[in-house]
Amino acid sequence: MKKYYVKKRFIDLKDSYYVYNTEKDLLFYTRIANPFSKYGYDLWKTEDESLVATMFRKQDRKNVLFTIEKDEKEIARIQTNKGWTKHFFSIEPQGIHVVHNDSKLSYTLWQDDEELGQIDTKLLRLSTTFTIELYPHAEQLLYLFIYLIIVIDKVDPSMKGLLFKRIPF
Repeated sequence: MKKYYVKKRFIDLKDSYYVYNTEKDLLFYTRIANPFSKYGYDLWKTEDESLVATMFRKQDRKNVLFTIEKDEKEIARIQTNKGWTKHFFSIEPQGIHVVHNDSKLSYTLWQDDEELGQIDTKLLRLSTTFTIELYPHAEQLLYLFIYLIIVIDKVDPSMKGLLFKRIPF
């Protein structure tokens, strides 16, 4: 199992996320794709400063779709529902569904009844930090997990979670 950390600073005017490995080496970072839209993110690889993928938000009547493109071709869609109800997340066409605990501090990703990994966060924190634990057969899906964290952070931000969500003890 490999572990990665995705961090968003408490005060960051660029709304950027940074991906580190366990040795605290910066592997990826995100930037807003279009300065006039807060829902488009570019994922950059720090090793050679290359663009890995881009995510854009689209919306229909009941759901919010986040489209991930690589080389101007759609490779995945992260779908969630609108509103204050419990959110569901799915990644298509890979067939990945996301199951969360009651407090929404832990998300487990499944594909065909096989666990791919887990995304965790802390309840009280100054900077938004998520931990990704990937099983070996799912390492090629790392950038999909990174974009899923951005969607989770946008849909269920931590302060709202403190105020409105139930915490299991």
